[in-house]
Amino acid sequence: MLALTFALFLAGIGWKVAHASASLPPLVLQGEVVSWQDSAPAPERSETISKASSMESPRAPSSKTVAVPARINPNTATREQLIALPGVGPALAARILEARVKSPFRSLADLDRVKGIGPAKLETLRSHLTF
Repeated sequence: MLALTFALFLAGIGWKVAHASASLPPLVLQGEVVSWQDSAPAPERSETISKASSMESPRAPSSKTVAVPARINPNTATREQLIALPGVGPALAARILEARVKSPFRSLADLDRVKGIGPAKLETLRSHLTF
């Protein structure tokens, strides 16, 4: 039994060695065949919205850069301006826009009614919002 286990182990190692040296099939990127030895094509340049905290959000692609004032009013801000706030992504910006249609925000505490905004997020947004 031990000899059979050892033989299967050696066969497995031989199998891995044989397949490790096999050439890889051609790589297809967006309909273009690229060999594994070619360098990767340069990605297309796309601009993202600048975060107020100088961090870019990979979740918020956009075709233009939005200038975010030091403080914005969530009742009049555009979707892009809301996304540019720290910790606010496209989904949260959409919920803020929906909530302000139902009832405008009169204070920072009013933002608490938006799902996804709690005490920690309110503190993060405090210095970026005005009412």
